[in-house]
Amino acid sequence: MFSTRSTPNELLQKLSLVHHRQRWYLYTRANTKAKGGGRFVQVAVSMGATPGSGFGPFALLSIRGYNPAHAGNIYLAAVNPCPFGIDDMLLGLFATNLGNASRDAELRGNSDGVSFIGLALSCDGTEWSSLIPIAGTTGRDGRTQDHPVDGLLHEGSMVSVLIHRDVYGIAPREAWPMSRLVRRALHRQPLTRLAASARKALGASCSSHAIAAR
Repeated sequence: MFSTRSTPNELLQKLSLVHHRQRWYLYTRANTKAKGGGRFVQVAVSMGATPGSGFGPFALLSIRGYNPAHAGNIYLAAVNPCPFGIDDMLLGLFATNLGNASRDAELRGNSDGVSFIGLALSCDGTEWSSLIPIAGTTGRDGRTQDHPVDGLLHEGSMVSVLIHRDVYGIAPREAWPMSRLVRRALHRQPLTRLAASARKALGASCSSHAIAAR
């Protein structure tokens, strides 16, 4: 999901594909408001153990504490298996712009508010824990100037996520020459604690029965 030359229209085609619990999960953009804004994420799950088995219908994600009907936008997601042996969960990075409710109608769903790259966890790939900001970013017309990169960087016992700063086509033109990748380290103990908290908060979607039924 890293591109040095892209436009907003090209970026909305970004996909994230991950294998989890003998199924493949395909994540892509969902535009939920006809008049603009409402950017969110949807997922389709393979019907068998291989992508060639076909996929079921797309469904919107559910992220605790986030309502896609409100002023915010989640521009895209990068989803990967959770590291450090937390094999029953997925780790998602979400390019999030919470918008400005007082100006959202005026700006046709493209208002800017607090913006960040948020981390969330899921057992079933559809129900997600609350977003935890791991890096700040700048909102631009409902989008985010920086994006998460699909994939985790493993270096010995260290695991990092990658963030694409100053995305070409979204960041101001003068920032394009500075477009770059930066890393944010993940640490075993905090992530393990977060996983335990997420399982408790997500409840039924983390039960073996709920996951087996998908």
